[in-house]
Amino acid sequence: MAYRVEFTADAKAELDAIVAYIAADAPGRALSWLERFRQLADTLAHHPERCAVAPEARLVNFPVRQLLYGNYRVLYTITDSTVYVLHVRHAARRWMRAGEIKSP
Repeated sequence: MAYRVEFTADAKAELDAIVAYIAADAPGRALSWLERFRQLADTLAHHPERCAVAPEARLVNFPVRQLLYGNYRVLYTITDSTVYVLHVRHAARRWMRAGEIKSP
């Protein structure tokens, strides 16, 4: 089964901020980082259950998983035939709190 991968507004905004941060020092590197990120995110269309449960999952009433990409954590949930990317966060940041994670 192939899943559809969708990004929430929060995830899109976080991704834009990450790319802008990288681009401030190296615009070419930001574009290649984003391309590799998109390729990795596309792999969630097949076997999204392969990734570990995120620590934040215990705070909400729906499953949250994490995919690691370099220094970043991609937090997502699976609903029916869709993978919703909820957040893209630097791994050094504190874990999210319950009120910060919303079901899609």
